[in-house]
Amino acid sequence: MIFRSTLRSLSKEPGFVATSIVTLALGIGASTAIFSVIESVLLRPLPSGEAQRLVVVWETEPDRPELNVAGANLIDWQDQNASFDGLAAFTPVLLTRGDGDAPERLAGVEVTPNFFDVMDVLPHLGRGFTDDLTDAETVILSYEYWERASGALRDTLTLNDRNYTVIGVTPPGFKIPFENADLWTRSPKRVPTHPIDVGVPPDELRGLHWLRAIARLKPGVTIESAQADLDVIAARLASTYSEDNAQRGIQLVPL
Repeated sequence: MIFRSTLRSLSKEPGFVATSIVTLALGIGASTAIFSVIESVLLRPLPSGEAQRLVVVWETEPDRPELNVAGANLIDWQDQNASFDGLAAFTPVLLTRGDGDAPERLAGVEVTPNFFDVMDVLPHLGRGFTDDLTDAETVILSYEYWERASGALRDTLTLNDRNYTVIGVTPPGFKIPFENADLWTRSPKRVPTHPIDVGVPPDELRGLHWLRAIARLKPGVTIESAQADLDVIAARLASTYSEDNAQRGIQLVPL
């Protein structure tokens, strides 16, 4: 009786009903999205050995604590720090696979050769990248894309009109650093390529900031001591390269 009465009342206010349904839908959708973030970031452990030793490394400016990194600065950080077992860099790239029946757009990540070593992630199949320059045109597929591609290990993929040899497949669920990553390519230089060709090698660029960086602390090194180490490096670079680095610092954030 109460249910029928409620339905009759609601039928007289269609606008209210529509608003209520939309509000409920938005609330349920927002709750689902929030849970997805919590589940993936907080509840699901990182697919990495000793993940507590991983830190994100940002450049900073006054009032801007998390900025992308310049290629030449990254090289100096790698060469001068005493706190990291490894410091890797990466940048997203859009790739078009052209060897199939139709062109396919893929979400790629160009990484330094040590990226998977820093993450301490072993491939599900195949191997990781090496420092060998002959290894430059190689690619590692996400497990999910490899399944969609019907097991393309050891095949050659044509990406942006260049041929890449598939050398490995990541473990299932590995999506770092981007949730939609389909594959990872190896940077031909010490740092990943700048998206715009400015005629200067990327590892010599100090005024352009496009890289994201992640590092693995040495055993026993705290983030506080590593931050102090990087602060000294930042001050040195600010003095040596004042035109580009006068206002630039370095910030470490646990992954």
